[in-house]
Amino acid sequence: MKAIINGSVIVPDNVGNFKILEDHIVVFDKNIQSVVKADKFPYAKYDDVFDAKGCYVSPGFINAHIHGCGGYDVMDDKQETLSVIRKYQAQTGVTAFLPTTMTYDMPRIYRAFARIRAAKNIDEGAAVLGCHMEGPFINKDRKGAQAAENIIKADFSLIEEYKDVIRIVTLAPETLEGDYGFVRKCHENNIIVSMGHSSAEYDVADDVIRKHGIMHITHLFNGMPPFHH
Repeated sequence: MKAIINGSVIVPDNVGNFKILEDHIVVFDKNIQSVVKADKFPYAKYDDVFDAKGCYVSPGFINAHIHGCGGYDVMDDKQETLSVIRKYQAQTGVTAFLPTTMTYDMPRIYRAFARIRAAKNIDEGAAVLGCHMEGPFINKDRKGAQAAENIIKADFSLIEEYKDVIRIVTLAPETLEGDYGFVRKCHENNIIVSMGHSSAEYDVADDVIRKHGIMHITHLFNGMPPFHH
């Protein structure tokens, strides 16, 4: 067992918010075991004690949208890519993340999916929870840094083999042209559908939110029509 002392400990309260505990110690091994008052802590029983030196001790962050860091990109065809990214993430307080793909040709996206699937079973650095698939099912008018020549219409058959890997799909709902079968199949397979890189007008956005359960947005107020005066 290990312990973290002298930190301001951030913990959930009973109403869904957080509170800060002073003079408390976090006891853990692979997972947190308890948070105890400092005056109740048996220091003599612990050899591995970390001094937070007045810093905050927080739950780990979950990064739901990251293309890369440490000089590597998720789309790099290199075996070491995710190892570097997950170790770098852990150094910044991120304990789990979704490696995020971009709008490339499908074979390259599939290779990234395969690497992510394998990485889910490796215990190092931040945990790989699956993939955030950003494109290629987006609007060419709002492609940003995505490659226009690789943008295609959403088709669940293109991703079905990797439904165990994909946790979020970013798409432009107006490109579905009123056919939300793709969205339904995503929901049936526990894949979150997110609006992004989109020129959807109000009525379309309102429809997919209220009737089709799209409750997530990628690049809010960016990669979409700007506000006008």
